[in-house]
Amino acid sequence: AYILDGNVRIWDGGAPARQLTSDGDATRVKISDDGAVIAYQRGQSLWTVNVDGSSPRLLVDIISYATPVLPERGAGLSLFLDQFEFQPNTHWVYFATVWGGEKPIIKSNDLHRVNADVPTPQMLLDRDGGTITFSTDGNLLALASLTSIKVIHADGSGLVTALEPIMRACSGT
Repeated sequence: AYILDGNVRIWDGGAPARQLTSDGDATRVKISDDGAVIAYQRGQSLWTVNVDGSSPRLLVDIISYATPVLPERGAGLSLFLDQFEFQPNTHWVYFATVWGGEKPIIKSNDLHRVNADVPTPQMLLDRDGGTITFSTDGNLLALASLTSIKVIHADGSGLVTALEPIMRACSGT
């Protein structure tokens, strides 16, 4: 799956590539492990489409969903979609946000998930998050930030700090 001229396309290596969307404003794309669903960003919204081009659907509008539930980061800042990833072997899409003015600059360190088949977003963390990396089986996530690496179960339970900041260890505090 890839983006060309702002549209989601898919190429399976055999037949010519097929265009799946026609809105012209898609910017990032991810495909589920089973190859059935493609998640993509349109503006500050997260969408999915089936690989046959059917059922394009809004998963979450970041601004209307996350702004009311996240702590305010400063006057005049807007909320942007940061990272999104499929949980391995599922249709769950995990995502995080970032605050900024013209450009995103301040990570929210939040964590949310939404199922591509039944799009009802859920907040798992409003802080303590970081860059999302799944374990191979998809049951755990590592959340890396500038200050720590934390591990959490895919359902949002059991958050633990796996690595304390190196700078704190070096300073002796």
